Amino acid sequence: TPNKAFTDGIHQVEATIMDNAGNASQNIKFNLLIDTLSPKITIKEIAAKTKSDKLDLSGAINKILIKSAIMTINHEKPKAFDVKNGFFNTSIILSKGSNTITILISDIAGNTSSVQMSIFYEAPPDTVYF
Repeated sequence: TPNKAFTDGIHQVEATIMDNAGNASQNIKFNLLIDTLSPKITIKEIAAKTKSDKLDLSGAINKILIKSAIMTINHEKPKAFDVKNGFFNTSIILSKGSNTITILISDIAGNTSSVQMSIFYEAPPDTVYF
């Protein structure tokens, strides 16, 4: 039993197991990671309006050990993307009009965080041929 509650971070733990007869095991030492904090997502600023259907989206996550990084655009099928060394960069295709982008990050401890942003794609008028 620990003397006090563990705080977030890495703790060196030493344990001995004892049976009902009083026989003790050898001591074992190991590191224990306590992580109760949600990942912080920082997105590079994007314009509220664009005339391009392609959007390069980049940002940072304050944690290295990411379990999953998922993005949805306009509530369509979620798409996984890579986070390397706490950073990501991905390209997406926008639909005409308003687009809602949601990013959901989960770390290996199961903590989650999400951000949502909107961007309006002002598409060029359709070309009509006669």
